[in-house]
Amino acid sequence: VLAVGGMVLAAQAKKKLAAAKTNHAEAKKAASEMRAAKSLVRGIDKAASQVHAVLLQLDERMDTILDDLDRMVQRRDGMLSRLLRFLERRGGMMLRLSRPLRFLERRVDYGTLADDEKRKVHLAVVFAQGLKGLLEAPLLSEDGALAPTHPKALAKGRKLLKTRA
Repeated sequence: VLAVGGMVLAAQAKKKLAAAKTNHAEAKKAASEMRAAKSLVRGIDKAASQVHAVLLQLDERMDTILDDLDRMVQRRDGMLSRLLRFLERRGGMMLRLSRPLRFLERRVDYGTLADDEKRKVHLAVVFAQGLKGLLEAPLLSEDGALAPTHPKALAKGRKLLKTRA
C-alpha cells in the first residue's frame, strides 16, 4: 500500500513539477516582454518630451514673429491689427498659425512691401509651416513603435529654431 501511495505521489509530483516549469518559462517570457514594453514606453516618453520642448520653443518664437507682423500690419491697417488681437485672444494657437495666411488674403501687394516687411511675412509663413509639420508628424508607427519619420521632423523643428528672426 505504501509503495502504491508513493508511486501515485511521485507521479503527481512530476506533473506538478512539469506545470511549475511551464509556469516559470511563461513568467520569464512575460517578464521579458514587460521589459521590452517598458523600454519602448521610455523611448516614446523621451520622444514626446523632445517634441513638446521644441513645440514650446517654436510657439514662443512664433509669438515674437507674429508680434512683429502685427506691428507691421498695424502700421498699414490699424483696424486689422485690433481684429487679429481680438481673435487671437479667443482662438489660441491654431488661430495664430493662420494669421500670416489671413494677412496675405487681404490682398496686400507683396511687391509694395519693404524688404524687411517681406522677410517678416516670409518668416511667419515658414514658421507656421514648420509648426504644422511638427504637429502633424506621427510620433508612432501603426505597429506602436517610434515612427521612422519622427527624428527627421524633430530635426527640422530644431533647425527652424536656429533661423534668425
